[in-house]
Amino acid sequence: MLKTTIKRRLLILLLAGVLLVNFLFVPFEQNLDAYCELEPSARWTIRNYGNGTIGMEWDIYPNNTTIANKYIQIETPDLAEITLQDNVHMGQRVEKGSLLAEFRSSHTASLVSVTEAELRREAKRLVALKAGERSELLDVERKRLQRAEIERDYYASEYDRIKQLYDAGLVSDSQYEEVKQRFDALNAEVELAEAKVRAFKVGVHPAEEEVQKAEIERLIALLRGKRELIGSGKGIESPLSGLLVKSNKPDAILTVVGVDSLRCKIVLPENFASALLVGSAVKVNFPILEKSVSVEIKDTGFYGGDTIAFYGIGYLNNSNGLLKPGMHGSATVSIGRITLFQRLSSRIGAN
Repeated sequence: MLKTTIKRRLLILLLAGVLLVNFLFVPFEQNLDAYCELEPSARWTIRNYGNGTIGMEWDIYPNNTTIANKYIQIETPDLAEITLQDNVHMGQRVEKGSLLAEFRSSHTASLVSVTEAELRREAKRLVALKAGERSELLDVERKRLQRAEIERDYYASEYDRIKQLYDAGLVSDSQYEEVKQRFDALNAEVELAEAKVRAFKVGVHPAEEEVQKAEIERLIALLRGKRELIGSGKGIESPLSGLLVKSNKPDAILTVVGVDSLRCKIVLPENFASALLVGSAVKVNFPILEKSVSVEIKDTGFYGGDTIAFYGIGYLNNSNGLLKPGMHGSATVSIGRITLFQRLSSRIGAN
């Protein structure tokens, strides 16, 4: 009986020793609770930088890709505007390709009208050349010469006044040059009109019809360029599907954010940077979700500042729209396997 009791106790002690050894030396998974925040998967903004520069830029590229930004340089900045469509409102969802706004420049629009009128006039002149109606065209060119001479003579008095002030040192070089260039341009218009009158008096030159066709082609190309400048085509379209939001940047006109998928930014102290590797999976949890979900880390980086931290970025599907940018949650990050003995030893060593 005594021997049986001793054997039983020895067996219990042996089992306890095995359990203790396993408890001390069998590694277990270490997890760290980390902070995470949701951001739009993409952010695209129309900005007015002033000085005639309009930018259409990606603040956050979709799914970590690179897409070129676009810029428009307009001729007369103080006369340009971007007109939003009537159905465009903050908080509204837009689809990729939706027309958001149209670019308009009243200065360029007026130039388009002038060029269109010139094109119509030159087209009529070509028809008249083919029909041989020289007398009617000669009358038109004489009237044009008369208008050019009147305008030149009217401006001549202004030119003489500025030149006298310039000779007396009362106006700057730039002011004088501006007036002189205008006067020279008016003189050139008179000389051109005189040349056209002489040409119509002489008759049709064999190459005159080809010259007229070339002038029409030049005006068509000029008109096409000006129409493109004022955005008379498709206007400004959304490059992604998402929500229209108000930006806190003063130069922002309109911002579209992608919310069908969201960037999940997981933040750790920098000494745990090795735990967030590209391609690794992390469990994240948000109060609005019934259970935690797994995200794959697609990108990593460091925060600067007084406290240096490390972050990893993954993407969450948000087709049901439950999650919103700015929501905070938690993440469970595996930081490796360790035995209890190693952990106790490190703490004893630290003390």
